[in-house]
Amino acid sequence: MAHEFDTKSTVSSIPVEDLVSSLQQSSNKPEASIYCEELIRRFQPLIYQAWRHAGLEGELSDFVQDVFLRLFKHLPALHNPKAFPGYFRRIVLSAAADQARRQLKSPSLSSVDEAELLTHLVVNLDEAILTGIFVRTYLEILSTKEKSVLTLEFFSGYSADGIAEELRMSPASVRVVKSRALNKLRKRMLEDAEYLEQSSQ
Repeated sequence: MAHEFDTKSTVSSIPVEDLVSSLQQSSNKPEASIYCEELIRRFQPLIYQAWRHAGLEGELSDFVQDVFLRLFKHLPALHNPKAFPGYFRRIVLSAAADQARRQLKSPSLSSVDEAELLTHLVVNLDEAILTGIFVRTYLEILSTKEKSVLTLEFFSGYSADGIAEELRMSPASVRVVKSRALNKLRKRMLEDAEYLEQSSQ
């Protein structure tokens, strides 16, 4: 169901699932553009992390553009917006693997070496971005304080002490808030996974 909004700031509070659904249903180009911009704003930091973690060569901007072109090209085929986290993960891993293949085109590499390097890249990359994708997807269901703690840790790289200092909390409070927030996210993720499983039967 498309959301009514007056400004771009209103879109920033829409859950990812609703944002994806609204984008798929939008026939209004300016409105669709705002939904696209919001998805880019939310997920672009994860693509930067993926790039850094994978040690890919070339232009970061080309990699980011490639990911989002693939994302928006195939988004109409995503039948259930609840499946967006897995869909986004596959897009990033596919773009990274293609980028790595271009890097690895070397006469000195055998196809076995290339396959091993690609497997290593995908496993490491997956570990680096998977939690971030799910945190970013479900962030809107959290309280402001929970959101701040997870954003600082997962997207800004703060330590628990750094978060405590930034938010003027004790490190123990940061751990409690983080634990509560992750439990909420885990519960929502499991509910969505269960829903997807039931709807696919």
